[in-house]
Amino acid sequence: MPTPEPLTPYPAKDRSNVAIIVGCVLWTGAVVWFAATVAGQLVLVALILATLALVLFGRYHPKAPSAVAQLSKVWLSHWKYSVTILALTVAGLSGGRLKATFDAMTPAQHLEAARADGKAMPSSARDHLAAIPSSAPEYQEAQKLLAELAPASKRQQAPQPQEQDAAAPVRNVDAEQAAFNALTAAQHLAAAQLAMAYGFDRKERIGGDLEKAEKHLEAIPSGAAEAKRGEKIKNEISERRKRTAIVWYREERKTIANKLDQTFLDQKINVESVQAVGKDNTILRINYALCSRVLMNQLTQPEIIAGWRSKGFSRVECRNDEGSIWIDLN
Repeated sequence: MPTPEPLTPYPAKDRSNVAIIVGCVLWTGAVVWFAATVAGQLVLVALILATLALVLFGRYHPKAPSAVAQLSKVWLSHWKYSVTILALTVAGLSGGRLKATFDAMTPAQHLEAARADGKAMPSSARDHLAAIPSSAPEYQEAQKLLAELAPASKRQQAPQPQEQDAAAPVRNVDAEQAAFNALTAAQHLAAAQLAMAYGFDRKERIGGDLEKAEKHLEAIPSGAAEAKRGEKIKNEISERRKRTAIVWYREERKTIANKLDQTFLDQKINVESVQAVGKDNTILRINYALCSRVLMNQLTQPEIIAGWRSKGFSRVECRNDEGSIWIDLN
């Protein structure tokens, strides 16, 4: 009679493997989210390389901590998961790159993109239009285009002006104005400060709902204790408007200089060059041996000056070996 083999229990499943796999999945999700919402491309690549270096360290270094070695073993033994990691990483990189490109666009570029998308891609067009702040010169045009992109069913369902109850809007406006008028000087100042903080970019020193802040500041009586602080905020509003044009059109000022240079050539005026120079490219410099007051007078007509000022130029100058002639636009 054969001797039965002794029974041996099944080895207990290593729960640490499951925990590590779950941790890897969460880490991958965090990397993808970070790529799509926060990180720049260099930061994201550094994170990915750090993760891979940790895995290789645990696999090949003899003195790697046991937790790191176990992580490397689980990671490398699940090739399907490794492929998923690569796929999600590519998706995260793409999402981060698209968002970074979108956020870097100027209001003029957003408006141009919205026009290009038009009714063929209304959702994308609306995203571009929504990114244009109310303080931008393109805001009014963006609102008109946004109204045109509204679904036809909504436009048809909207009541005609003659069908609306004319008293209802008046009542709403009166109620809002009454609530506004009831605010104290301190409350107006607090509301202005809150409006200034809305969407403020600390790095570029731009942003904020400047129109709303101005409305509250104008409501503060000149004799109130808060009036002095209100004047400081008004000065800040003025500086932010100037700074906004400087930031938004930083690269466009180079294009303006190049176009002016080409205009001189087309008119057979032999200038040496036209450049956008200085910090943030705010000086429009014309290098020309025959600089004169007459030339500057021709270049600085009121409508031309207004256009350059709106694009953030602070100074126009004509320079040669003998010196320079300039006009401050601020």
